[in-house]
Amino acid sequence: MNMSLPTSIKSLIVNQSIFRQKVVKDFAAVVGSELALRPIQLLKEFIVIKFLGPADYGILKSIELVQMLNKYGTLGFKAAAAREIGDAFGKKDQKRTTLVRNTAYSSEIILALVLFVAGITSSLFFESRSISILIILASAGLLVTKLSGILYTEAGIQKRFFLISKVTFITSLLASIIVIVAVPFFKIYAVVLMNFVTSVMAIIYYLKSLKHNYSFMIDGKEFKRILSISVPLMFVTLSQGAFKYAERILVISLLGKVALGFYVFGFMMVNQFVTLFKAAIKVRTQDIYEAIGREDFQYVHRIVFKETLLLVCGGVILIPIMWFSIQMLVPVFLPQWSEGIYAAQLSLLVLPFQVMPNYSAVVIESSLVNQQKKLPVSYAISAATLISCAYLLRWFDRLSLENFILGNLVASAYFSLSLVFYYKKYFYNNFVRENKTTGFRECIVCGNTHYCKYKYDYHLGFSGPEKARQFANLLAPYFDSLIPKSAGKLKRFTGNVFKGNVLVCSSCGYGTLDRQIRERELIDYYDQYWHFRDVETKISNPNDFLEEPRAIYQLQFVRELLGNRGLSNVLEIGAGRALTLQLLRAKNFPEINLFVCEPGPEWSEYYAERKIQRGAKFFPFKSDLKFEYIHTSHWLEHALDLEETIVVLRDLLSPGGMLFVEVPNTEHDYWQLHEVDHPHIHFFTQSAIQKVFKRFFFRCLKIGEYGITMRERNQGVQITEANFGPRPKGFWIRALFQKQSDK
Repeated sequence: MNMSLPTSIKSLIVNQSIFRQKVVKDFAAVVGSELALRPIQLLKEFIVIKFLGPADYGILKSIELVQMLNKYGTLGFKAAAAREIGDAFGKKDQKRTTLVRNTAYSSEIILALVLFVAGITSSLFFESRSISILIILASAGLLVTKLSGILYTEAGIQKRFFLISKVTFITSLLASIIVIVAVPFFKIYAVVLMNFVTSVMAIIYYLKSLKHNYSFMIDGKEFKRILSISVPLMFVTLSQGAFKYAERILVISLLGKVALGFYVFGFMMVNQFVTLFKAAIKVRTQDIYEAIGREDFQYVHRIVFKETLLLVCGGVILIPIMWFSIQMLVPVFLPQWSEGIYAAQLSLLVLPFQVMPNYSAVVIESSLVNQQKKLPVSYAISAATLISCAYLLRWFDRLSLENFILGNLVASAYFSLSLVFYYKKYFYNNFVRENKTTGFRECIVCGNTHYCKYKYDYHLGFSGPEKARQFANLLAPYFDSLIPKSAGKLKRFTGNVFKGNVLVCSSCGYGTLDRQIRERELIDYYDQYWHFRDVETKISNPNDFLEEPRAIYQLQFVRELLGNRGLSNVLEIGAGRALTLQLLRAKNFPEINLFVCEPGPEWSEYYAERKIQRGAKFFPFKSDLKFEYIHTSHWLEHALDLEETIVVLRDLLSPGGMLFVEVPNTEHDYWQLHEVDHPHIHFFTQSAIQKVFKRFFFRCLKIGEYGITMRERNQGVQITEANFGPRPKGFWIRALFQKQSDK
């Protein structure tokens, strides 16, 4: 038998194979260049250490704090660009990509010029001429390094890692050779000047090789949005810098200049390997951002878990190897550094904790999780831990460089483990564990047998601050037996029957509660716990339906397709004030009969005065009278049995009759954001609602997304008259169906 794969499957397999090959090649290029540079960079560092000595080496590292502003003197524009452009790539939004690139890069150029001027100005305040010259050189190096950093960021976004590796290797190799030759003659100046030269060479190479669609332009609105993203990212980087500054300030103030030289020497050894390990993260960062943009959360978790585990194990294996290497080699090649051997060996213990949190940090800072504000808190606690350890050791007269490094180990361990905790809490628990394909219940919409399970409790209960809401929701059920049914508003939460999980079809997106709600439970909930609200049933404005935005936009949606049809009888289910039907009668069909299905007894007087007939109190119901148009707004998601409901709706419609449906849209961000919502039994996407009605011989005449997005709603954006209209990813789905013959 000749069996062949469909063309689409073959294409997918080929594309995945190409992708894997590219990832491997990118990783090999980045790691290969780092490995190739390690020997000569180590040689360069050893020669610099040998010719400068502990005191001048400490000064060099202090001057390098100016150049460290490339990383720590930032407003986060490059990080925001990488994050937002990656997310836009995942969503295939080219317009947003261009806008983010232009605004973020232009802002970074302006920031680089400001820092350069600030550095030159600060050099005027030093009495030592040599220190002033070094600061000027370092400031010039900072300017060109920031400019080359923009091109480096763009190359990373485009995943041009081979180009990045090539530029890094050539410039670093030339710089190392020049420093090795020049440092015996020019001492510290040779090292500082080379940073400037290296960055200029990188800029020239990137401009020749990198294609980019960039224009110097800052869009005011986009700048504010990027700034709202970049400032929290900036605080992450600044807090990391503050931690490193605190390390060095503590050592030099409590232990002296020579101890600082030994301390920096030890962590120089660690950083060689941390830099090597971070090469893997460079290759994967954009993959993670793009996968998050296309909502492939399982893929993201596989990257984070497997590759973090691999790097940590590599770090653990390296510790004993480097421990004995330092013991054997330092006395031979660097005898003046022999006193710092044990300190350098202890520094190696920090290595696994240096690489452990990096993948988690990328996810935490992503546009989806957006919890970068947690990182500065962790850095602050780590710094406080280190400071406390240092002064406690001093208090008990046990402060030494070795004991200080052990205190640093404790602080680093806390920081790393806290980021792993944040990753689990904000990403894994919400997007991976609750998004696993876990079962084989057949979807009533499309027949698919795989579903995703989401925790519905996040959408129920009390509104307010998330922590307080979670706490109230946790305790409320235990007090249910003590709450009388007359306390309707409180009883609505303590006796909520909707809690638990929602099973969402992995194909069409239709969702339904995991547990089966009984009819009696549903009636009790709406009868006793829902109608506590003070509903305005008195007629204060007889023309209120002319001013209701939802009614106006719903009528606009159906008016053209209803046209001049001979409507006689129309029905709204779950009608409330039935404003859309009243507007339909006033604007288009003054002679139609309005019917409603509404259980609330408080509406009787209202309906009588508005000339609205109550066709039934509860659904489903039977009627000999058929309706040319049925209107349902935010009702279908509350029905007990979806299939039975659609069958009855079909029976109530006359031949060719039309049905309007508006329901919440759970396709975009609904399961990722813990927005409190009215309890539902059914959850719809555009695909799901079209498919389920098609099963029962309805033709979809029109469908779309309307209103503010779920993310805007979660951020507190108010629903106004202006935003009831069409909107991509809007929180409401509106659809108009027509009954077709079942033959």
